[in-house]
Amino acid sequence: MAQEAALKLKETSGVHAEAYSAAEFSHGPRRLIVSGLPVLGLSAADAAWPATQAAYAELLGQGADLRTIGPALGSTLTTPAGAHPLLAPACTALAFYLFAAHVALERGLDPDRPPLLSKVTRTR
Repeated sequence: MAQEAALKLKETSGVHAEAYSAAEFSHGPRRLIVSGLPVLGLSAADAAWPATQAAYAELLGQGADLRTIGPALGSTLTTPAGAHPLLAPACTALAFYLFAAHVALERGLDPDRPPLLSKVTRTR
């Protein structure tokens, strides 16, 4: 989900984005927090949720500019907390797509017509 989100932000808004799991972020990327780099966290009410919640708490404790899309109260964009664990990621993904579209629109861009890209991939 994070890989797709990073690609979609680049495509629709021209925003540089990279995807990391909560575990991966605890290594090198964490260093970027001190420079004020904003972090968008995606989560779902699934088996990984407790670990993700703990990682978010730690990032906030270190002063991260963290925005989240997921089931937690206080998320920037809250998704349904009662979704079945197998469907919960789809709720987060859908919320993210709406978020990405609005980011593009706020930047004066058309998310359905990104420059230099075709929304159709031709195969031979």
